[in-house]
Amino acid sequence: MIRALTLRIREGMTWPQAAQQAGLAESTLFKARKQPHIIELYQRLENEYIQDVEKMRAPYKAQAFEHAKHLMNNAKSEQVQARMVEFLAGEPKETGVNVQINNTISGGQGYEYVKPGQRVVVIENEPSKGKQAQDVVLDGSDADPE
Repeated sequence: MIRALTLRIREGMTWPQAAQQAGLAESTLFKARKQPHIIELYQRLENEYIQDVEKMRAPYKAQAFEHAKHLMNNAKSEQVQARMVEFLAGEPKETGVNVQINNTISGGQGYEYVKPGQRVVVIENEPSKGKQAQDVVLDGSDADPE
């Protein structure tokens, strides 16, 4: 069972693949995954994997800086050297908020769910002469504004 969970977490296998590799029937693994102690074990194994990956991060980052230093000093291309200078001297950029507003959607497209009894106001671009826009109540009757 632990082998199947580990394959799922560390190798990214699907549940059927992990079951097959671990020599289990899919149904056995499916049933076991619903048990509280297996859920807890899976979460513990997943947390251990995340911690292991985080531990690897620092040495790889150090190697990346060493390689950048090597490129800055030895690259034949001045463009590469300049990029490495920017990389090594640069401060981390602040993360900003990216807001996007889409105002190109025209009305009448798609579905809209309105709860029974909820009021919906229909606004017309140019009301016809003598007619006013009405509130519509979706309980089978129309509300008369007068």
